[in-house]
Amino acid sequence: MKLYIVMGRYDEALRLGLAELLRFGEPFDTAEEDLGAAIERERQRLAANLAGTDPRTIVDRPVIEDPDPRALIVLLTSMAPAMYSRRPSLFPLLAMRTVNLSLEHGNCEHSCFGYSIYAMMLASVDGDPERALAMSEVSIALNARLSDPKLRGTVLHIHANHIVFWRRPYAEVSLLQEPAYLAAMEVGDLTIAAYVSFMGGWQCLARGTTLSSTERALATFEGLARGSHHAEAQVVVRAQRQFVRALAGLTKNPLALSDEQFDADRARSQMVEAGFDTGVVMHDLLRAMLAWHHGDFPAAESWLARGAVSLPAASALPLESTWALFDALTAAALWNTAPLEARSALFARVERAEARLRGWARGCPENFGAEHALVAAELLRLQERVPDAMHGYEQAADTARRAGIIPLEGVAAQLAIRLALARNLPRATRSWIREAHEVFAMWEATTLTSALQAQHPGVRLTQPPSVETSSSAPEQLDVLTAIKASQVLSRETTVEGLTQALLRVVLEHAGAQRAVVMLVEQGGLGPAEAASVDGPTSSDVAESIVRYVERTRAPLVLSDAMNDPTFRNDAHVSRTRARSVLCLPVLVRSQLALVLYLENNLVAGAFSTERLALLEVVSTQLAISLTNAHLYQERQERAEQAARQEASAATAILERSKLAALFEQAPAAIVVLEGPELVVTLANPSYLRLVGDRPLWGLPLRDALPEMAGQGYFELLDRVFETGAGYEGREAPVTVARGPDGVREQIFVNFIYQPFRNAAGHVQGIMVFAFEVTDLVRARDERQALVQSEQLARREAEAANRSKDEFLAMLGHEMRNPLAPIVTALHVLQLRDGNRNGRERSIIERQVTHLGRLVDDLLDVSRITSGKIDLKRQPVELAEVVAKAVELASPLLEQRRHELTIDVPRHGLAVDGDLTRLAQVVSNLLANAAKYTEPGGRVSVVATRVAESVELRVRDTGIGIAPEMLSRVFDLFSQESQALSRSQGGLGLGLAIVRSLVGMHGGTVSADSGGIGRGSEFTIRLPAIALPVSDATTVIAAATTKPASDREVNVLVVDDNEDAAEMLGAMLEEWGYKVRLAHDGPAALRLVTEFTPAIALLDIGLPVMDGYELARLLKENPRLHQTRLVALTGYGQTSDKLRAETAGFDVHLVKPVDLSLLRSTMTCWSEANVGGARELS
Repeated sequence: MKLYIVMGRYDEALRLGLAELLRFGEPFDTAEEDLGAAIERERQRLAANLAGTDPRTIVDRPVIEDPDPRALIVLLTSMAPAMYSRRPSLFPLLAMRTVNLSLEHGNCEHSCFGYSIYAMMLASVDGDPERALAMSEVSIALNARLSDPKLRGTVLHIHANHIVFWRRPYAEVSLLQEPAYLAAMEVGDLTIAAYVSFMGGWQCLARGTTLSSTERALATFEGLARGSHHAEAQVVVRAQRQFVRALAGLTKNPLALSDEQFDADRARSQMVEAGFDTGVVMHDLLRAMLAWHHGDFPAAESWLARGAVSLPAASALPLESTWALFDALTAAALWNTAPLEARSALFARVERAEARLRGWARGCPENFGAEHALVAAELLRLQERVPDAMHGYEQAADTARRAGIIPLEGVAAQLAIRLALARNLPRATRSWIREAHEVFAMWEATTLTSALQAQHPGVRLTQPPSVETSSSAPEQLDVLTAIKASQVLSRETTVEGLTQALLRVVLEHAGAQRAVVMLVEQGGLGPAEAASVDGPTSSDVAESIVRYVERTRAPLVLSDAMNDPTFRNDAHVSRTRARSVLCLPVLVRSQLALVLYLENNLVAGAFSTERLALLEVVSTQLAISLTNAHLYQERQERAEQAARQEASAATAILERSKLAALFEQAPAAIVVLEGPELVVTLANPSYLRLVGDRPLWGLPLRDALPEMAGQGYFELLDRVFETGAGYEGREAPVTVARGPDGVREQIFVNFIYQPFRNAAGHVQGIMVFAFEVTDLVRARDERQALVQSEQLARREAEAANRSKDEFLAMLGHEMRNPLAPIVTALHVLQLRDGNRNGRERSIIERQVTHLGRLVDDLLDVSRITSGKIDLKRQPVELAEVVAKAVELASPLLEQRRHELTIDVPRHGLAVDGDLTRLAQVVSNLLANAAKYTEPGGRVSVVATRVAESVELRVRDTGIGIAPEMLSRVFDLFSQESQALSRSQGGLGLGLAIVRSLVGMHGGTVSADSGGIGRGSEFTIRLPAIALPVSDATTVIAAATTKPASDREVNVLVVDDNEDAAEMLGAMLEEWGYKVRLAHDGPAALRLVTEFTPAIALLDIGLPVMDGYELARLLKENPRLHQTRLVALTGYGQTSDKLRAETAGFDVHLVKPVDLSLLRSTMTCWSEANVGGARELS
């Protein structure tokens, strides 16, 4: 409900409040026809409770114990703003019910509010401002006794804006607005802060100061309204400012509140839609007042009729008296032209207003005396008592002037003008027109002064009203001089400016050499101002002459002062030898205003009677102007002082309101808990979002948030309250039921429990600051889960990769093991049988070679994808690379009878690369061309230098590549879907290996084809380097078929594959070596006890002990230190070669063994007996 009220949704707040009252057994939605009886019963109950009670003793009553009536009091007072705005007829019932509950059960914090709203009822409904003021003061005292800040702003606001002005002048009341606003903002009560802003603004208008001063004050209140975040309060204060602007002539239409920045009709609709009846009444009354001032009485009546619907919302506000005044004035104005049957109703309206204003004027004549006098005078006019009415207007103007309420003085003049015109009283008319013009000019109401000038062009408004002067009458008057003097004086508005202007006029037109003006101040003549035709002069005068004139108040003219028997002995006359002297007293309303002293020491008789008459006129004008200047200056000073005070107050208010606004807008959830029961006294919107929109204020936290019981937070708060030590929690889980369905959910919060202390140093309560971090915690948990999942996936992937590598290595080993005896057997057959069965052996050789390439490709892909290939870079000519590649690919090219053309310069195309791997790249491209080209096709290799790159192209006339395959041709396992390609087999690895190896060399490879059946072209680009051209050629000698030595060379072959061992042994025997065979490590160790091999060929994957262990044991045998060890294995990775070298092997050969390489190595050892390990691949 509190939230609805803050949002201006009074209807929902009232509906909710009335439903809650039914739950308490307090039906409150009484039908209007039964309301009077209900109010009377409540009034009798209250009278019984207050019988014999001094209101001052209410403060000392005990504090309420029973929680049910306490909760009911809280509920009733919380409903008060909505009730006041939407159902004002129920407001007296609410006020008295609240007071009765407090008197019967005891006081609580909200009892203060109850006493305040009862005071409102006393002031407005019962018309008893004295009792209202006493009850309001009781409320303020009780609030101070209970040390309750949350309602302090409320009771101070009601005191200032509903109660005290019925008994105290507005000037005093204005001082109460600041503390009320500050107290409301300090506890975040934005509704009360909004009320203070727009009601304080209305009081600025009611005070009747100058429009500029009122505008400055309203600007401050508009800022306060913005600080309250109450949209309708801002609108109504802006409407008040527009009223001032309209009077000052700053709107296009003087009868309208709208301009380019403000749409009054839209503003009114906004307030009506929000149910903001008080603002609607203010708006409509402002427009009625504008219409009345400009004489448009039907328009004024129309706006009053519209506003009357919402008039109950103006109860107990200064607005109420202003409404009564202008309702009466409008009815009286319409009475003049109304038909007879309508006049009685209009007359009754004036009578009712006069009666109400009479009562209010008795309570505070400063605020309401002029309003009552105006309506009383109009009542006399309607009764045809014209002289009494005119006297009444005079009395009203005087009362308004004494109270400093400028516009009401102007209203009196307007009424008098209308009556004087109606009764054809020209002199009275002119006098009142001038009076009105002067007052409205002082008020700074430009539109009204302009209207007077337009309506009465025949009246000289620059002429001042008549004043009482000396009885001397001029016989001849220099009219032009008088007019000129008046014009000069009328331009001056300050005392100093006026006296200097008078002195200039006198010196110019009165024939004086020297002039002195002495103003009356505090009952006597004050400091003098002097001027001379000769420039600066002293202010000395003939004291005896001046005192004479001051005493007699009669003008004195001396033709020759030096020889005058009465004054010739005056010290000044004797010293200056004064001749002509004129001393003139100027009276205003029988009071001495100033003395003018003139001298001319050149001639006697300089000042004639005519001069005296002129000076009387000019001096009288000066006196009037001085009086007005004094009044203007005093008012300006008061206005400036008030503006300074208001500016200072506004600065302080805004500073504090900023803090309150920060509290309201803070992203942190903040709640203030007081007392050992941890009662919620303040909570910001963020806290309501955190725990859910529910009743909190005035409830112990355990009652407000029952679902938090058992979670440890209440106990922690109790400990903080008891010890005074704060506590901070991070990412704490909390279960709350914050949804409308009451379903509980777990959230996570960071929070701080900060105790605060009272003046005595005792813990008064705890401030709770909390940030919800549920999303952060859950996001972090999700991230951790993702990280763990990713780590697990990475470990699984790494394990799978290791398993794949191990599998591929094992696959290569297991595939190479059977290939080894096959290859060896083929060589043995060739050695033994010559060319018999050559065709069949060629087929077997080609298929074995193809199978070996497949194994190599699989292992290469594994090594490339895992980053385990190390390039052995060196400068190499591309011609050497192509030559080695052609050697590797020539069997397949020859098999398919392709025509191969090569255009590669021998020198000038050097690159920095690994010869073996680059040869593999070109070989793969040639093999790809051979496979995908029909037998008898053409394949070409062309290399050129292009800028800083070497470019090699491999073209074929084969089946070509479909356009959609060009972007995927280098992907792993990618193959063209043509039947021919499938017939060639393959795993789709060759081109993927090409792209990877070329990329490792810093180059690029691309494919191009005209389409299916139009051949293909692959282009490799590698960074070029400079390599000196050498004429030397490398000669590779062919190995002999027999060991060079005639003695036999012992060779030990150890392989658990008996076929492989037997075929290799047979091959070695054919080459002339003496061979012994073993199939495991122990057997080999037994053999070397009786047999000393020069060379030992060891398989790595042996049973019992592997080849590495066998090599280590053989090396430990002193007789075998010179034995060369060769590793024969299906494992061909770099790590395998390093491990073999570490174990003592001289050479590492991968199955199936390149027999030519093995033969040349063994021959080299046999002939040269060269030591040291070599790595062959």
